[in-house]
Amino acid sequence: MVTSINYNEPNTDEYHSVKTGDTVFDSGDFIKDWFHSRKHITEISQTNWEPQSNSSSVDHFMMDGAKFDSAYLKEVEDEIWDLVYIDRTDPNWWVEDEPGIEFFVPEGEEWTWQQLKDYCKE
Repeated sequence: MVTSINYNEPNTDEYHSVKTGDTVFDSGDFIKDWFHSRKHITEISQTNWEPQSNSSSVDHFMMDGAKFDSAYLKEVEDEIWDLVYIDRTDPNWWVEDEPGIEFFVPEGEEWTWQQLKDYCKE
């Protein structure tokens, strides 16, 4: 299953939707659409696992200057999950273990998992 981002390249302000497999998330809010696409993948994986990857449009969206930062859902203590942020100023930032499931938050902000879930409630 492939995830892609539909926007008018290279203008990230003209974002349209996130598409995961055949399902389109098009609320107009990238943070919410990405969140719901990850939720969709998780729900499908419980009954019918298949490999998941991102199309190059995901990298292009970020490299074109989208104003979002990555946040990774990770178990921080036994059965306690939160968003963690990678310090990309550290020259070895990429060496970290599997960072978790990638979500996005507004650039310069560090939301908690609960804040992101509250923001993305349907």
